[in-house]
Amino acid sequence: MEINRKKVKQYFTGKSQLGPLILILVGILTAALIVGIFLIIGGIIWFLYNKFSADLSGQSEVDAARAYEIDQAKLRAKEKLNVIDEQISFVDPVIVSGRGYQPEYVGNIIAAKGLSNLFKRLFGSAKAKKNKKDYEDPIYMARIGSDGVYRCSLMSTSVFMFGEKQLYIYYSNVDLATGVVYSEGTHEYFYSDINAMTFLQNKEKVYNFKKKRYEGILFECVKIYASGCNYTATLFTDLDKSVVEKEFTGMRNLIREKKNA
Repeated sequence: MEINRKKVKQYFTGKSQLGPLILILVGILTAALIVGIFLIIGGIIWFLYNKFSADLSGQSEVDAARAYEIDQAKLRAKEKLNVIDEQISFVDPVIVSGRGYQPEYVGNIIAAKGLSNLFKRLFGSAKAKKNKKDYEDPIYMARIGSDGVYRCSLMSTSVFMFGEKQLYIYYSNVDLATGVVYSEGTHEYFYSDINAMTFLQNKEKVYNFKKKRYEGILFECVKIYASGCNYTATLFTDLDKSVVEKEFTGMRNLIREKKNA
């Protein structure tokens, strides 16, 4: 499956409006001529097309990128943990995704501050300065789409797989705008070593630029406490309701059963 990463990035940053603005400016300078009027109209149409096409096509492309990276995480989970389907068939694997996190080192990036709201609206929702030598560094960007769904550019994925005696966990942090996996790792817990699990919910305020207001977005996390180390998986829902009960019921029951055996 081929993902258009450029569209994914443009969904968060916005398409460059420099071309339409230049066209409009040239039209204004030549307004005395008939061609100037056509240039102004053409620039306005181009401006509006860039603004709305990035939103509509970008949403579906971000969703496709998210689904693709989740599928890739499933494959890497089995490879990294060296397990086969027969070993993890006790309960269906649980795969959750949530907000990713910015890597510890992202080059000489300075988040753009002090830009006017007009500039942000014209040239995109997120801008940054960087040295020419830097790579496409992952900058965390997020927005609420026209469909009311919260999307972010960096995504964390956790894959829970269940063996006869062990809980297998694979996790990754990926940039949807480039497809780069910036970090990944695994955990293996014996059921007998798991001391507790907690499921937390937190509603945060996220600004919706289209509706010009803040909206409450539900975020959740799952924490596993075991002898020697702990693990936390973050996840978010597309709707204003919990997915923890639905996704983790089988996991809860299996761990309780193994602990009591």
